[in-house]
Amino acid sequence: MNIHVAVDAMALDVEIAAYCREYWSEIDDARDPNALSDAEAISSYFEGHPSESCTRDRMRIASVAHPSPLAAGSIEQGRYCVLSTAHLTVHTASCLDKWASWPPSDRPIDIAASVYGWFVPTRAIDDDRRAQLPQDLLRLIAFGRAHGFQFLLFDCDGSDVDGLPLHHW
Repeated sequence: MNIHVAVDAMALDVEIAAYCREYWSEIDDARDPNALSDAEAISSYFEGHPSESCTRDRMRIASVAHPSPLAAGSIEQGRYCVLSTAHLTVHTASCLDKWASWPPSDRPIDIAASVYGWFVPTRAIDDDRRAQLPQDLLRLIAFGRAHGFQFLLFDCDGSDVDGLPLHHW
């Protein structure tokens, strides 16, 4: 994991784009990364590198006089959103249930079952595994990634999100 820190979004783009340009040879893109804008370099790099993802977050830095208990990095944090399981088809819910019982190395996607649903990562998925996933799940993963979430929690009591398909089952 790489952590890039900057005082504003533009400076952060410069940092992340420099990383992307340094490792550009790892993706199948013949363009010169130095000829691309920072935003284009970042987008192209992470779309073309299925084992990497980019998540952005804002943090408020506490003053030295009143440090936050999180300032020392003692608690690992992540970002997830809660979606209703109704955003999944019955078929996809059945697949998630089945995959959760398989050994992790056999699953087409890393998932964790909960009492009321499943945690699903939003990172990019290689083509072989992507072909095994239902389209509704792929769309929801893309939705989560586009909104900066590292995981989706599908929960039977989760909220319906306007604009996402619902399946009443």
